[in-house]
Amino acid sequence: MIKKARTLVPRSIKSRLKTLLECIQYAPVIARLLLRRKKQFAVNLVSRNRRVTFISDAPLWREMKLASGLKRAGWEVTLLYGKQALSLNLEPFYDARQFQSPWEAIELAHQAGTRVFHNFSHFGNQMSARLMQNKPGRVIFDFYDYVFSMVDGTPDLEVRRQHVADQFFCIENADAICCRDMQLQYRRKETRLGRGKPLLLFPEYCWNDGPLPERRRDREVHIAQVGWMGLETLGQIDVGAFQIFEIFVMAGCHLHIYLHPIYPLIGSAAFEVAFSDYLELGRKTGRVHIHPTVSPEKLITALGNYDFGAGVSNGLSFDLPWAGHNPARFPFCGSSRTFDYLDAGLGLILHKQLSFMYRTFRRAGIVCDTTQLLAEADLKTALAHRPGVDVFQQARTELSIDRNIGRLTQFYENLA
Repeated sequence: MIKKARTLVPRSIKSRLKTLLECIQYAPVIARLLLRRKKQFAVNLVSRNRRVTFISDAPLWREMKLASGLKRAGWEVTLLYGKQALSLNLEPFYDARQFQSPWEAIELAHQAGTRVFHNFSHFGNQMSARLMQNKPGRVIFDFYDYVFSMVDGTPDLEVRRQHVADQFFCIENADAICCRDMQLQYRRKETRLGRGKPLLLFPEYCWNDGPLPERRRDREVHIAQVGWMGLETLGQIDVGAFQIFEIFVMAGCHLHIYLHPIYPLIGSAAFEVAFSDYLELGRKTGRVHIHPTVSPEKLITALGNYDFGAGVSNGLSFDLPWAGHNPARFPFCGSSRTFDYLDAGLGLILHKQLSFMYRTFRRAGIVCDTTQLLAEADLKTALAHRPGVDVFQQARTELSIDRNIGRLTQFYENLA
């Protein structure tokens, strides 16, 4: 019988080596379990605390609407803000503090004591860039317009190259991205921006507060146009809407224009020049009505007397050369005014080429394609057939901030 040679390694050391080898072998599994446990612990903290900090250089209606939905869902929202672009109602916020510089914003953010920070920015400014460099926690970047899609292929690209670079930096360095529409998808296969990051599509949605207004009993058709619109008189010939609105008005419809805050005051010399074609059309027909800017909280009430809300661009219906705008971005764009129209119970007049917006409301049966309307022999009669109030109420409920806020809170919890 051959005896087995005795090992020089003591049994206790052999046992430890075996354990060590097993640990190395299963290290990836152990690491995943530890990370999952850590993540679950963080999620539980956010779920239990239900707190988030909004950081915005100039808060607008989006911040207000999201904060209101979060408050009704049992969350506390702290707002850190710079200048006030509008008279802001701070009631939805648990706390609100104003900063005077990007560095003060970062200092206040570190004092906020929350795990998740939601940064709102029109493009991506100095404050947003500083926040990405000095993160007080997990930071979500939420932008209004995607600059690269706006200027790609236009002469403005060189002028706004720094804006593009700043926004790219914020997207690449944020922990997650929240989008009001699909603009980030523009040429994303080439830019690869934000690949692998958590991303949430979260439009403005409706307030869905109060009953829908009663329908007028006359047979007139009233169309509202709110906010920015291309003005041919100012050289915006590629997206100016006058050619389309002229057809609607000449067909017997009334047009109500609510001025964007950047437009000249009614009665001023600059206003007379900018809106000269609409003013002349109004004198000719008596069906063009221009109203001063209405604050967001009063807008839905003001729109309640009308039938349709418009979001049109003549370049999508007429063969006009594009000069200052990039039409390739339009399928990805959204608009907050469309939800204001729906809140007021208005049907929507949109180009089918604005595919993201058009698809959003097509399912509800409350949208008309502008190009198709222009082909109608009797345009006014075609607009006389509107869905019932129950259709608008169902659409408003399904697209309300309260119905959808759970997607945002889950996004916060998964990010922590």
